[in-house]
Amino acid sequence: MLHSLEHGAAIVWYAPDATGLELDRIRAFYEDDEVGSRVIVAPYDYPEHGPAGVLPGGAGMSLVSWHHVQTCDELSLPAAFGFTSGYAAPPFGQRQYRGNAPEAGAGF
Repeated sequence: MLHSLEHGAAIVWYAPDATGLELDRIRAFYEDDEVGSRVIVAPYDYPEHGPAGVLPGGAGMSLVSWHHVQTCDELSLPAAFGFTSGYAAPPFGQRQYRGNAPEAGAGF
């Protein structure tokens, strides 16, 4: 994940026990190659950093790019896209790249 972040990827982390329509919507949206090729959607499953399945601060979703983090209480496709559309490189559509990854846009 770290190497992908260095190249300008963004990550949508969610609790491993998360279920429901919004998670399905997030996964399906980022499966699209045009949008998802620079976004990783994965469960946050790092028990060595706290209770398994619990994001830091009890967040429902954590959005991450190189040196940028946004947390949300609940899973939200609009919030995920709002973050990833500008912080993943290249940015989506005509948006300006807001990140600062050292090798933004390099192959993953």
